[in-house]
Amino acid sequence: VEIGSKLKENLEVLTKEIIDAVVVPVVENRVFDMVDAILTKDTTSALKMLNDLLILKEEETKILGAISSSVDKLLTVKLLTDERIPRESIASSAKIAPFIVSKYINLSKKHNNEDVKALLTKCVEIDRIFKSERCDKAVVLETFIIEFTQNK
Repeated sequence: VEIGSKLKENLEVLTKEIIDAVVVPVVENRVFDMVDAILTKDTTSALKMLNDLLILKEEETKILGAISSSVDKLLTVKLLTDERIPRESIASSAKIAPFIVSKYINLSKKHNNEDVKALLTKCVEIDRIFKSERCDKAVVLETFIIEFTQNK
């Protein structure tokens, strides 16, 4: 009985803000992995990750924004790493937590500048489509992933 009342106490303290604080990093990690899958041309994994986010009721616009942000940070890290800038300065310039910089550095080593720039350009194009056309945004994101991963 005491365990049940303790559990009930703890559940009453659990708020939407606490859940959001825990869930947001999961979304960001998922998008980071999706960007890697897109750049490595792994269509199946990228689409599965997109579908997972859509099942979690993430808005397509938010997903695209997270992809764009992740790709922008990746490009910044890649360019600064190529210039042999210290990790602390990279973290500050890219506005990335210092403990996450290593993740971006490792990812940046796997991909060339042209592919990362092309993905960022494609994100801008998709954003323009979202804002200017009446469309099924989920389908646009799926098409974007398929076209980008099947190109080259």
